Amino acid sequence: MISRSNKINRSGRIFAIISVLLLMLMFVSAFCSCNNNKVPGPDTSSGESSEAPEVTESQTDKPDDTPEMQLKASEIAKFRLVRQEKATDEVKNAVNTLYGAINEKFSVQIEYKDDFTRDDVPQLKEAEYEIIVGNCARKACEEVYANYKLNDYGCVIYGTKLLIGGLTDEGTIKAINYFVENVINKFSAGGGDVVFDNGMKYILKASYPVENIKINGTDIGEYSIVYPAKGTLSEKTIAEDLRNIIAERCGTYLAVKSDKEAYVSGKEIHIGATNRDSTYVSGLRLSDNAYVIGKNGDDFVVAYSGTAIGNVSAVKAIKNMLDKENDGKNLDVTINSDIIDKISDPMSVMSFNIKTTYPDDARRKRVIETIRMYLPDMVGIQEAAPHWMSMLREGLGSVYSFVGEGRDGGNVGEYNPIFYKKDKYELLESGTKWMSSTPDVKGSKYPTSSYPRIFTYAILKEKSTGEKFLYINTHFDHKSAEARKFQAGVLADFVSKNSEYRILLTGDFNCASTENTFGVIKSAGFKSSADVAFVKENLGATFHNYGSSSKVLDYCFLKGDGIYIGKYKVVKDKIDGEYPSDHFPLYVEFLFR
Repeated sequence: MISRSNKINRSGRIFAIISVLLLMLMFVSAFCSCNNNKVPGPDTSSGESSEAPEVTESQTDKPDDTPEMQLKASEIAKFRLVRQEKATDEVKNAVNTLYGAINEKFSVQIEYKDDFTRDDVPQLKEAEYEIIVGNCARKACEEVYANYKLNDYGCVIYGTKLLIGGLTDEGTIKAINYFVENVINKFSAGGGDVVFDNGMKYILKASYPVENIKINGTDIGEYSIVYPAKGTLSEKTIAEDLRNIIAERCGTYLAVKSDKEAYVSGKEIHIGATNRDSTYVSGLRLSDNAYVIGKNGDDFVVAYSGTAIGNVSAVKAIKNMLDKENDGKNLDVTINSDIIDKISDPMSVMSFNIKTTYPDDARRKRVIETIRMYLPDMVGIQEAAPHWMSMLREGLGSVYSFVGEGRDGGNVGEYNPIFYKKDKYELLESGTKWMSSTPDVKGSKYPTSSYPRIFTYAILKEKSTGEKFLYINTHFDHKSAEARKFQAGVLADFVSKNSEYRILLTGDFNCASTENTFGVIKSAGFKSSADVAFVKENLGATFHNYGSSSKVLDYCFLKGDGIYIGKYKVVKDKIDGEYPSDHFPLYVEFLFR
């Protein structure tokens, strides 16, 4: 007879054996599921590195106080998808693709928000479980991306967060595409429940011209860039661009902060007159056309001028230091004493609708004198009828050359000519396009356009610097919004085929910034100089019609990296008490870094 205690002992042993067997089965199942859904390496067909992605533990370690997390198909509904509040349209589109792929693959509809949080509003609190896309306002992003260089990107687990992205929009979009194609689309329920875990982490490391930069013996990564909180927008913009210059050179992405934030001794690069170096700056005697790069004691590297363009010039000088030849490994920059130099001369452009009607001598004089008074490097003119062209050539020919033809072909119809200083620029290419379905057919037009509409273009090279850029001047239809939108599309298509150039676009667009036409131009990558200029004068109407109207119809747009708009001005000067035209000219100063 078996005693009750023996029965209990035997049952316990049987239970223990069964438990061990179950644990072994669970381990094997988990192992198989992880391997069956293992994320493949990078797709080398897209031009990425063919080597396995470099992964370091410091990049993806989970916090000590949080458990290891797995993204499981059965639990994906508890995750919130998060993107940056101010994400670009390109990133938003990529995130929307990710959102749709998740919902379709797993038959759920997960929560989707931007990264704005408020702890006092329950629905705006940070969620425990998140799929975070891009460099969002999250501690997880701060920790993980601190170890990324500019063009690195990846997909990693950090605590209860899944991070997809990198420091740039381009990297983030690549990471999203990778995750959709290689994780979501290749997931199979037959392989187990795990969609992604830290054993599947993927990080692609980019290469850079220089592995490491030092300033006065200190690694560049130890610095932050500081701008004056009481300064203008220009210092912050220039500080951010210096960060980009450094990142493009060695991949290190520095923090940019105002001088309201805590001082870090010996590890700051200053742009402008910050509160850190007030004594140093006050001791400088700079003329309006000079800048300084120097040390304040043993602590700082400073780029300072009394003007926005001067600070740009200082940053250009720093860029030249970083561009010097090296062995591809280390670059040492030494600044032992103040470097004071002349500010770079900005380029300038004027956009001027001169009113097509045949002028009397007084108005002709006023138009020519307005241009000669500002003497811009380039002038884009609208409504230049053939009679005007002979007057302009006569009045400006000693300083300027021009390109362009009439909208009906040759010397027939209104021109949109481009005048440029012949001693400063070399013409590399030029032409005229018709904003119709047949852009190369002279005199062609969109059906609802009142007249044939054209744009004139010139590829110019600044002789002193070798800088090349594309300048476009145009005049959109004055009646049909449908035609204007189409015309903007033709122009945008031309721009897309010349993306290697920084581009200047001027004209009378005959529309407000709220019109769809404007949206097409913005979508092509253009920014209005009126929005981003460091100095703005006479903002407001450009079409006055001698007092009977007040509309903004004329714009100067720019497209490309490293373009600073020093000044935007609506020219309201009268000559002999009269305006030269029914439009105010625009005058813009800009500088390439």
